[in-house]
Amino acid sequence: MMPTRVRSATTAARAAVGYGVGFRFHAGPAAALAVLALPLAVGCLLSWISALIGLTVRDPETAGTASLLPVIPLAFTSSTFVPVATMPQWLQAWANANPITQAVDATRALALGGPTSGPLLRAVGWILGILAVVIPLAIDRYRRLTQ
Repeated sequence: MMPTRVRSATTAARAAVGYGVGFRFHAGPAAALAVLALPLAVGCLLSWISALIGLTVRDPETAGTASLLPVIPLAFTSSTFVPVATMPQWLQAWANANPITQAVDATRALALGGPTSGPLLRAVGWILGILAVVIPLAIDRYRRLTQ
């Protein structure tokens, strides 16, 4: 619960700084709240993945390193830093299906306006789908370790 509170506080702080330097949400207050909630949902997802990895490996150092393995390829092969259209053709197929791309595209659409239902549904679908797999695996692994 504490990591969610910390993420919420840092998300609110980033929103306040953005507002202070002139950023304004263009799609209304509901979309603005969704912009703040979507990264929290992705953070929750990554926390569950890290928990599963941490419960699977033997020592903390390996857990820390191994937790980066899914994050780095997902982040750097998504639309987070560059538009998918500028990527090589072979990478575009993966980038368009990448869950991080879906979350980033949904967040951008919610923040800047434009069509939001498609990107948001894809992002939420990815998040819920991955959580539906990872949470039971992490809980099962935890139970096995504590029995």
